Amino acid sequence: MWNFAQNHYLCFNPSKSIVGFFTTNRKVYGFQPRILLNGQPLEVEKRPKYLGFVLDPEIRGNGHLELLALRARKRINILKYISGRDWGADASILRITYIFLIRPILEYGFPIFFCASDLSLQKLERVQLSLPS
Repeated sequence: MWNFAQNHYLCFNPSKSIVGFFTTNRKVYGFQPRILLNGQPLEVEKRPKYLGFVLDPEIRGNGHLELLALRARKRINILKYISGRDWGADASILRITYIFLIRPILEYGFPIFFCASDLSLQKLERVQLSLPS
């Protein structure tokens, strides 16, 4: 890898680089490759994150959907707080808040939804249905 980088005038930082191993073969799911960069071993991560998208070693998208559900739940708590019982924002403010804070999170990486399991999609649906009314 170091030779490739030098031949193409690239400079990799071993402390910031990670290795991900993707397979659909369950027998090698636990395999951890040992890759060296300039004599230093690279960290192996089961679910690396790239541009906010969690890459799943089983190529199902479950890790990404779990991250989306977690991030959306945190922002729904903000929405619940500003829709308080004694005081609170009116429906139009809550709608705008939902559209700008929560909906983009739930829609990020939408193409992965087509190959995701029903159970994973139900997690996102439960998060969305937990919105304050």
